[in-house]
Amino acid sequence: MSLPSDDQIRARVALELEGADLDTLSEKALRKKLEVHFQCELKSKKDVVRAEVRACKKTLYAFSYLDTEGLVAPAVYADL
Repeated sequence: MSLPSDDQIRARVALELEGADLDTLSEKALRKKLEVHFQCELKSKKDVVRAEVRACKKTLYAFSYLDTEGLVAPAVYADL
């Protein structure tokens, strides 16, 4: 099976991170989940996975912090 595109990987990473414990899920464990999903080895796409995980974490942590400070209305989440 051929490798998925970077966009396919990014989309799947976002789905996998929804509801995941971001403090305990490792990039390697996530990559293994992606390999099962895409049915191919993704070592060559390690940088794509890493970059997307960091981007997602940054966004999720920012919204989490803002929400705990009462600075973000729940309606903001509807557009994400």
